Amino acid sequence: MRKNKTKRHRLTEFIEVLKEKSNEYNHFAICNACKEAKGQDYTYSNKFVNTKRLVKSHLKNCTYFKNEKEEDEAKRILDNTDSEKSKNKKKRQREYDSDEEFSTGSNIEVEQTHKGH
Repeated sequence: MRKNKTKRHRLTEFIEVLKEKSNEYNHFAICNACKEAKGQDYTYSNKFVNTKRLVKSHLKNCTYFKNEKEEDEAKRILDNTDSEKSKNKKKRQREYDSDEEFSTGSNIEVEQTHKGH
């Protein structure tokens, strides 16, 4: 994994990630379309945290991004980010058969919901 680099997401190409950090983990970012349309002073005063959720929210409401990419293309770009899978979803998960009994970490069997069967 890249050391000391910001984590990239599909929307990174539409923003500029700043060196300034918002907290221990995340950097601030500015919108490239806003910077081009309104200038650096305006853009830096409207910076946001570089998380996919916040970048998407900014771009969704950004008139300059929509004008630059045209409405349909902007919508396609923003909708395409929802198809990304998070790392947690990729982790291997245990699958159970419907007849298999579950147990806790201490190997104590969980009571069956239908007693007497």
